Amino acid sequence: MMSEHVFAQIGTENLSHAYLFESMDTEHARAVVDAFAARLFCKDKVPCKSCPACIKIAAGTHPDLMRIRPEKDSIGIDAVRAMTRNLSLAPLEAEKKIVHIESAHFMRIPAQNALLKTLEEPPLYGIIILSLSNAKRILPTIRSRCRLVRIGETKRPATIDRRLLEEVLTDAGNGNVDAAFKSVKFFQDYKDHKEELLQEIELYLRDLLIFKTTGEKTLLTDPGLSERAEQNRMEPAQIIRVLDLLVEVREGFRRNVNFQLSMERILIEMLEESS
Repeated sequence: MMSEHVFAQIGTENLSHAYLFESMDTEHARAVVDAFAARLFCKDKVPCKSCPACIKIAAGTHPDLMRIRPEKDSIGIDAVRAMTRNLSLAPLEAEKKIVHIESAHFMRIPAQNALLKTLEEPPLYGIIILSLSNAKRILPTIRSRCRLVRIGETKRPATIDRRLLEEVLTDAGNGNVDAAFKSVKFFQDYKDHKEELLQEIELYLRDLLIFKTTGEKTLLTDPGLSERAEQNRMEPAQIIRVLDLLVEVREGFRRNVNFQLSMERILIEMLEESS
């Protein structure tokens, strides 16, 4: 059940066309989206859990509630284009049509750019909801067009030495082989925090990509990154290829691929891209 506190953040009188639901719990975020949809679609606006609309939402069969989920930790441009086509069609049973993009931080950069076009010219009946663990993991141009709703605890555990990580990645991005591989032990210290480490690497690369593309320091997750980013030789296309590699590494961890070899693979990719 969605708390009144959360629903107050969403708003009732002035609904937004786009929301960012920030939550560490994917299942909880999905439940909140369902409760939100039921509030809008239910005949009694309660929700009642017994009317046709509420039953269909619970069963995942309501035609006006569409979900997009990552496949192998990736949401590509084809999925976003399919969503856009679906959203261009008027609702079948309700007054609104809701699209929920789960774990939206897994959208590739082309997919995010395609979504941006829809956010700029949304249909009047459409509501797009992006749920993710940290709003900073998505392009700032998308964040700026969405209403942020925080659901439960969203802070990242402070276990990664971010400054040292940035030094390691900057050395690799500048083609400094000796310095990059002297830092291999740094990764080993975080072997039990694989996902958080990958998230921090991803944030660094996204900041680097934004800075290289726009030159705007104000758009960065970490404005202090800009001085180091100015010295990084990697170009936007090269950064995107490393981001794509992170998707493969994350999938490899699920198959118990060796942690150290995976980290070295990231360093080697960055060194090769910068050479």
